[in-house]
Amino acid sequence: MTISPEMLNFILLVFGGLLALIKVALFYLFRSAHCNNRDLAEHKLFAARNYATQDDVKEAVNTLHKKIDKLIDELHRSNLRTRRD
Repeated sequence: MTISPEMLNFILLVFGGLLALIKVALFYLFRSAHCNNRDLAEHKLFAARNYATQDDVKEAVNTLHKKIDKLIDELHRSNLRTRRD
């Protein structure tokens, strides 16, 4: 079976078109991935600037616990003084 030159040209044209479509699709995919990476980096920077770290939250909670404990101690002492009087 022989392939005519016209048929060979047609097959090459189809494969060339398919390769061009694949090239365009890959270009847009890579460009989209690059944009996503840039957006993710910007979001990480925004989060680092605007949200508290875990250590900051722990420190704030510990400070709050200490103040509550002091307040409870003062209430107990005040309660003991009023009972004595």
